[in-house]
Amino acid sequence: MTKLSNPAAGRNTKLLELDIVRALAILAVVLIHGTSSATVEPTEGSASQIMFYILNVGSSFAVPLFIMISGIVLFYSYDGRWNARTAVVFYRKRAVSLVIPYFIWAFFYHVFNQWVNTRELEMDWPGFFGKLGWGEWSYHSYFMLIIFQMYLLFPLFMTLVNRTTWFRKWLIPCGLLIQEGFYVYRRFSEGVPYSDRLAPTYMAYFLIGGAIGLYYPAVKAWVEKHKLLTAAAWLVAGASYVSLFLLSRYKHIYAEITWYEVLWILYVTAAALFFMQAGRFLQSRFPRLSRPLVSIGVCSFGIYLIHPAFLTLYTIMWKNPTTILMYDLYTFGRYAAILVASWLVVYLYGKIAGLFKRKPEQQASKTYASGRTTGM
Repeated sequence: MTKLSNPAAGRNTKLLELDIVRALAILAVVLIHGTSSATVEPTEGSASQIMFYILNVGSSFAVPLFIMISGIVLFYSYDGRWNARTAVVFYRKRAVSLVIPYFIWAFFYHVFNQWVNTRELEMDWPGFFGKLGWGEWSYHSYFMLIIFQMYLLFPLFMTLVNRTTWFRKWLIPCGLLIQEGFYVYRRFSEGVPYSDRLAPTYMAYFLIGGAIGLYYPAVKAWVEKHKLLTAAAWLVAGASYVSLFLLSRYKHIYAEITWYEVLWILYVTAAALFFMQAGRFLQSRFPRLSRPLVSIGVCSFGIYLIHPAFLTLYTIMWKNPTTILMYDLYTFGRYAAILVASWLVVYLYGKIAGLFKRKPEQQASKTYASGRTTGM
C-alpha cells in the first residue's frame, strides 16, 4: 500500500514543554506513594484523612499520563521516517533505556528489601527470577512492564499509521475500543490475572498520546486558543473523579463502575492538554521558575526508580507522631524529603556520568527520538 502524506514528517524538534508535564506527573507519583499510608492511618473520616485521600486519588492521573507522554513522543518522533532500519535502532535504544534498567533495579530492590526486612543478605535466585515476569520485585515496577509492552506494539502501530488511512484517522477510537473492550471483558468474565500490568488496560492513553503526537502543531494551536476550556475540563473532570471516591468511601453512595473508567480517561487527557499549555506558559513567561520543574522532569525516570527506597528508609528512621497536626507535618515532610533526595541522587548521577562521555556535544544534539521515550 502506498505510503501516505505525513503532516509530521521531517520534524525532530524537542517538545520542551513535556519536561514540565513529566515533572508534574512524577510529583503526583511520589505524592501517591507518600500519602498512601495517610489515607488509612488517621481516624476514619477525620479532616486529616480526607485531605490526604483527596490528594492521593487526585494524583491518580500520574501513571496514565506518563503512558500518554510516551505515545506523544514516539509517534511525534518516528512519523514519516519509520522503516526497518529505524525499527532496529528503536529496539536497540529501548533495550538500553528500559530492559537493562529493569533487571538492574529488580536486583537492587530484591537485595534492598531483604536487607530492610531481615538485616541479612542471602541471594535467593529462584525467588529473584520468579518476581521478574510480572514485575513483583516492587510495588512501582508494573509501570516498566506496561511501557515495555507498548514498545513491543509500537512498530505495528507506526507501520499502520504510515501505510493506512483508516488507522491514522481512527487512532483514538481504536485505543478506546481496545481499552474499553478489555474493560468489559474483565468486568463480565472471571477476571484477568495481572490486568493492571497488561497493555490493553492503558491502550487508550497510549494511542490518544499517539494522536496528539501525530498532529502536535494543530493540537498545540487548539489548546492555545482554548486554554481556559482545557483548564476547566481538567478541574471539572478531576473534581468529578475524586468525588466518586469520596462518596463511595465516606457516604457509601456508589456510582455505576463505568463512570470511574470514563472520568479517568477524561481526567488524564485533560491533564495532558492543560499541563502542556502550562509548561509552555511557564517556560516562556517564567523561565527561572520553570527550571526546577524542567530538572525534575529530566530526572523523572530516575526519581521513579529510586524514590520507594527513600520512602522505606524515611519510614524506618522516623516513626509516626501521635498528634494529628504533627502527623500531617510528618507526612508532608516525608513527601518533600523523598522527592528532594531522589532528585538530588539522580541529578548528581547525571552530572558525574556526563563527565565520562567523550563527546558531550553529540549527546546534546540528539533528536527527540533518542530522548526520554519512557515517558519519564
